[in-house]
Amino acid sequence: MKTFKKNIEVDNSFSRRSFLRRTALTGLGLATISPIAGLNSVLGQTISPLVIVIGSDPPTMDPHKNGSGYSATSLFSNIYEGLVERDAEGQIIPKLATEWVFEDDLNTVFTLREGVTFHNGESFDANTAKANLERARMDEMLNLGLNPLIKPIANVEVLEEFKIRISTAVPVPLLLALLTSFEMLSPEFFENSDDFDLNRMAVGTGPYELVEFVPDSHIEIKRFDGYWGEAPSIESALVREAGPAARLAELLVGNADILANFLPNQIPTVENDENTSILTTSGNNFISSYFNLVDPESPLQNAAVRQALNLAVDMDAIVEFVWGGLGEPIATLVPPLNFGFNPDVEPFGFDPDEARRLLDQAGYPEGFSTTMVTIKGFQPIAEAIVGFLAEVNVSVDLEIRDFGLLVQQLFSFMIPEEMFLFDSASPEFDAATIFNGAINLLNLNLLLSEDNRTELRQLINSANSTTDPTVRQTAFARLQEILKDEPLAVYGFSQKIAFGLSERVDWSGRVDAYIRVSEIDIKLSP
Repeated sequence: MKTFKKNIEVDNSFSRRSFLRRTALTGLGLATISPIAGLNSVLGQTISPLVIVIGSDPPTMDPHKNGSGYSATSLFSNIYEGLVERDAEGQIIPKLATEWVFEDDLNTVFTLREGVTFHNGESFDANTAKANLERARMDEMLNLGLNPLIKPIANVEVLEEFKIRISTAVPVPLLLALLTSFEMLSPEFFENSDDFDLNRMAVGTGPYELVEFVPDSHIEIKRFDGYWGEAPSIESALVREAGPAARLAELLVGNADILANFLPNQIPTVENDENTSILTTSGNNFISSYFNLVDPESPLQNAAVRQALNLAVDMDAIVEFVWGGLGEPIATLVPPLNFGFNPDVEPFGFDPDEARRLLDQAGYPEGFSTTMVTIKGFQPIAEAIVGFLAEVNVSVDLEIRDFGLLVQQLFSFMIPEEMFLFDSASPEFDAATIFNGAINLLNLNLLLSEDNRTELRQLINSANSTTDPTVRQTAFARLQEILKDEPLAVYGFSQKIAFGLSERVDWSGRVDAYIRVSEIDIKLSP
């Protein structure tokens, strides 16, 4: 785990950082965990199968109905496969397609892998690939979360037994990235099954097949003997659902091998246990406090004020003391793992004196009052930001809201507060998703000057309408320069991914946080 250390030079900064150091890791309210009744420690013995504890079950086993929630996509990556996928570092690599050729900006030809069978024995070929894509395109009852993946596709043509052409109506620079999230399901299965079977059963081509899915209890998978690729070393795995405290307890008493959906304040407990350890990897999620301007008279309409708020917040300290070191401050809205990241644009850093100077220059020498909303899980971050802003006389009225209500207000543009602290990500690992989302959610007419507003839209249109990576990278780099001068948020940090591991697990993790059992080894032999 990376730790940030800074020299302390300002008295009021020291008091704020000291407060964070003393309170942050206990502020989330996790009590000392004792072994849960009925769980017996078996550390030092062989546990079979591999046991993974997660936060929630997927709502369905049908990959075309799922809305891309973490638990589902992580589990599905063991059972299902797509034409392409990401490796552990996030790069797009072949899977059920061995190669692809961009004929032009609208047409891509995929050569498919031969010798692949689904778990029910059905062969994979161009016709089964087309059937999957057509099912997702034509079935209006499928989950809306799938629509962005399939909507750009205008036609799928079978060229040969193991070759298809995917055509789009307009250039889609994210086509390959979108296809990393689209898995192939046996057509024989989905054409002859009712909704109950589709929700509770799974028939893919992956290295593991589903044995049993008992909602709100467990999911069991086992190694698929007919898998086309290298056979994984672990024979079977059990995925169990549990709350945060119960997940931690299962790991500590030896009843689980991998703890997912980690809380930052759980890290010291796991690190201090001789039989468990913490695995951290770089991640793609990021947390920021966005400006949600509805009042044209708000002080936040002034770009210098928004710069001041960024300079007033010690994001390094928040990452270290509030979020357990699980993050890296970002300069704008693009984390380093995303295509389009501009390393030349650096985070604001912590400079409360400059923040006060900018506020004075903007006409607010005595500060001002504003409002912020977030959800309970991010309350410690929000409270830390509120504390730092108070040091430069900016008073923030913080509201903690139910997750579902906040999301509903967010997408209906009904949030009354002037700032909202939330996490975001680009599943495609591309800045286009982030900027398109920002345009849709934020009032750029109040946040950006007219010239920058016009240039921003031109740059985004350019990046969205070409497949040329050089043109897209240049556009994204300039966009980040604009958003540093005229901030859209108190820019936060990209989150690192943390897992708790038992002593017998040998695993390096992935930047997409998927738990692929085929990439895990067991240190202790049966």
